[in-house]
Amino acid sequence: MAALTSLAESPPMAPEAEASSGVKKLSEPSSTSSGVKKLSEPSSASGVKKLSEPSSSSGVKKLSEPSSSSGVKKPSKPHSSSSGVKKPSDQSSSSSRVQRTQRMSFRGYPGNAGFKRLVLFTKTMADALPRRRMARKRESKIFFEKLTETLNRDPLFGGALKYCTARDKGTEVIKITDKIIADGEEDYLMTIENEGRDINELDELYIQIARIRNSLAKQEGDVKTNGAPQPTDGSLSEKLNDCSAASAAAMEDTPMVNQEPSAREEREPEAEQRSCKRAKPSRDVEVEQESESSNADESDAPDAILDFVDQIESSFTMMVRSLEAKARERAEMDRELQKVQLENEKKLSNFRSQYETLQKKIAQQMQHNKEMEHKIEMLKSILSREEQNAKNDLRSLTVLAQSVSSLD
Repeated sequence: MAALTSLAESPPMAPEAEASSGVKKLSEPSSTSSGVKKLSEPSSASGVKKLSEPSSSSGVKKLSEPSSSSGVKKPSKPHSSSSGVKKPSDQSSSSSRVQRTQRMSFRGYPGNAGFKRLVLFTKTMADALPRRRMARKRESKIFFEKLTETLNRDPLFGGALKYCTARDKGTEVIKITDKIIADGEEDYLMTIENEGRDINELDELYIQIARIRNSLAKQEGDVKTNGAPQPTDGSLSEKLNDCSAASAAAMEDTPMVNQEPSAREEREPEAEQRSCKRAKPSRDVEVEQESESSNADESDAPDAILDFVDQIESSFTMMVRSLEAKARERAEMDRELQKVQLENEKKLSNFRSQYETLQKKIAQQMQHNKEMEHKIEMLKSILSREEQNAKNDLRSLTVLAQSVSSLD
């Protein structure tokens, strides 16, 4: 105690002397000339002040470790210095992490931020969904990692989306599409109608993913059985979920089909499952455990078969797209043809009306011509009679003249 008291009463040493002697400077609750505030621990009942860490010359505030009554120190990241003293985590990063957690919501009505995030998540998932089944757990993990990375680039997510959140939300989307495949699109639309709301963009994306996965299941059934019909499993979300135990708890009603887990697969990601289920105090530890579990994944099918399936699916996709383009062109041509037919029908009706009018005029003209011909014939007959009368008169005059001449 006497040594500590003399040390507290002694004048402050120079920074060079402090560094050489290794004695830590006593921190007072006053500000230094450099503007750097040093925080010290509250003094004990004995009046002896505790030692705090020396402040750096960069002007950054360092917090000393708060001592609790139980003597247990708060966990913090290891300091990079050789002294081995641990400093607490940055409060600004923890506050920003809390803000991100509050901001990450997928709930709300159309127009809200949560609904927009869910629509963007589902749309990105529909665009990035591979056109074949992911036969390996590593593939599903890589898929959701890439999906998380892509969405975090969008300002709507702001880099706050985590892998486990994306995987769980993707599993929910797959479960909804499984129900649409099992019950049918009409039943889903009828459910929306019974709820008293209109179909929105999210419902259209669910139906789109259900169509893709339904056609994919039919194609794979034909390939595996050489054209013979094969029942498809009602839940493909288990193959998209890399934490098999966690997804099995969420999908206990949908058994796995055509998959026999090996002993190694049953033992694989226990650490990752615990990190996904428990509260997440440290994201770095979780990412490290996920990367370690990803290295233990094994392929369930040869790469050559998967490449062959990819080639078949790519060619089939190109064929479907070309057929859809031709169908759209045919529909446009049909619409143009209908327009031309309507125009032609209108023109033909006009021509028919004009033709009928002209026919009526021709008939009237023909009737008039017949009347004129009849009048001409009557005039001819009258003229012939008058001519005959004139001839008769001429004969009578000739006879009369002869008789007169004979009398003379």
